[in-house]
Amino acid sequence: MSYEIFYSQNKTVTELDSITKVYLKNGNFQKAFNFNLEALNTYKKAGNREGIAMASINLSELFYVFGQYKESMTYLDDIAGDVKFVNDPHVWSMFYARYAKIYAEFGLFEKSNRNFDKALDYLKKYSVIRSKKQIAFFIYTNKWSNFEEMGKIDSAYKMRMKCLWINPNDPFVYGNIAGNFLQNKKNLDSAEFYLKKAQFYLYSRSYPSVRAGILQKYGDLYKAKGQNETALKYYFQSLSAFEKMNDKLNVKDIYKSISDIYKINNDIKNAEKYNQNYAYLNDSINENGKKVLNFIVDKLEKEKAKEEKEKYSLYVVLSIVIIGFVVSLYLLRKIYIKGQTKTVELLNAKNKSIEIHSKETLKLRKKLKVSYDNLAILAKKKDPFFLNTFKDIYTDFCENLLKKNPELTENDLKMCAYIKLNLTTKEISNMDEVPTRTIESRKYRLKKKLELLPKENLITWIQDL
Repeated sequence: MSYEIFYSQNKTVTELDSITKVYLKNGNFQKAFNFNLEALNTYKKAGNREGIAMASINLSELFYVFGQYKESMTYLDDIAGDVKFVNDPHVWSMFYARYAKIYAEFGLFEKSNRNFDKALDYLKKYSVIRSKKQIAFFIYTNKWSNFEEMGKIDSAYKMRMKCLWINPNDPFVYGNIAGNFLQNKKNLDSAEFYLKKAQFYLYSRSYPSVRAGILQKYGDLYKAKGQNETALKYYFQSLSAFEKMNDKLNVKDIYKSISDIYKINNDIKNAEKYNQNYAYLNDSINENGKKVLNFIVDKLEKEKAKEEKEKYSLYVVLSIVIIGFVVSLYLLRKIYIKGQTKTVELLNAKNKSIEIHSKETLKLRKKLKVSYDNLAILAKKKDPFFLNTFKDIYTDFCENLLKKNPELTENDLKMCAYIKLNLTTKEISNMDEVPTRTIESRKYRLKKKLELLPKENLITWIQDL
């Protein structure tokens, strides 16, 4: 029994995830594969759905790296039923992120981004901060790539800034930025600057896959500069690293780059050799790609059929609800018509009562209008019974004022009464024989006593009380 197989037994899902990340970080893809495969078998025997889901997601990622897309997607499809019973948002987030990565490989960038967005939604519910940032970083780097492929430069830039916000010292990001410049074959000085920056942050870390990628980009840089021998040196270093990891996707691309340089150097023998290596690996990956593309098309058709079925079910439910509503309306109308006679009698009686009440209200309003006018006259004549008369007519108003501040003086109440009667500052000033500034000061003190906010208008507040 190998060490990886022994080590994978009886591991928790958290331990499985942590150990797998260490293997991937160190470029030990085959060990990671063996470890997760044995763990999957162990989890299946134990009936551990969360473990089955996590191990399958890891295996899907590794099959993707090996260029075996059909197997990568099959592992995800096989656990779709198990994932439904898993409450861990981390598992759900990785589940959708892995689907998104495969869709992007086949140019389905919109669908890929939708799956990445689902992954982000589940990630919001995940509480382990460090792991949460790592997954978010993975999602944003891939959405960055998707947006670039779609020609959405502004969106790609936003994703890049999110990556830098999560980890401003990550060599992968700077390698990616350098790759953007190299792809356009412009600003080679900028590409070199970012590659050196990526290399600087690599010194203190052990990222074989990232290191191999940076070496590959250095090869691209010197190829663009026409320094073919230097480019070959970097390509061969990168090729050696990716071959150890069994990373067929990158190995394939480097074969093509090496073949191109030998062709430029008129080294036909080596150019043909690496071109054959490229063609063989490319055909192998494309063959697998054709299978998975058919697989994806079939999957999308099934999803569409499911959506149509769900729509039909929704229409049926809505139809039942509408029919139920119409029937209920009919029954309610019958009940309404049956009780209409009694209702009319009651309404007639009520209308008579309202008519009587309206007449009384009209009389009261006329009386109040007279009282209002009389009060204004009393106030202007400085009648000593003005305030008492006002209190009798506006009893509720005065009570509400005193509830607001029981310590209001008679003068305060008189000022409130003047304002309630719409008397202007100038009119009050003439009545009390004091300057208008004094009246304004009284109003200001009154506002403070009533504890009104600075933005509240005293006159409006009193009128509305």
